[in-house]
Amino acid sequence: MNTKVIFSLKVAAVVIIGMCVVILLSVNKIASSILLTLIAIMIMLPTGKSKLLKWGRLALILVMFALVLWNISTTEYKVFGYKDCYDTGIKFFDQIHYIFDGFLNNLFGIRPCGGKL
Repeated sequence: MNTKVIFSLKVAAVVIIGMCVVILLSVNKIASSILLTLIAIMIMLPTGKSKLLKWGRLALILVMFALVLWNISTTEYKVFGYKDCYDTGIKFFDQIHYIFDGFLNNLFGIRPCGGKL
């Protein structure tokens, strides 16, 4: 692939990761935010010619993403009745929705469940 295309894809990935970091920082998910920041830095570092280093870096990035997903999956609902408000049946999606609602509440003052909670 062309180096300009690869660089553009790297920048796009870093921008998306940066938006996720802002959302996670707003709800006090510090460990996940730090890991995602490290992933963004690792993505932007130049790759060498060694295939072993490339695969090692890829494995480290995947392990770090797994740790971020694990940290998100351990999110506890702190708002009473939240589970009744947005119950998709998939706990992980409910936790992501809870984190995003916390971001909206902390940044814009928008309450989850249309202000019912």
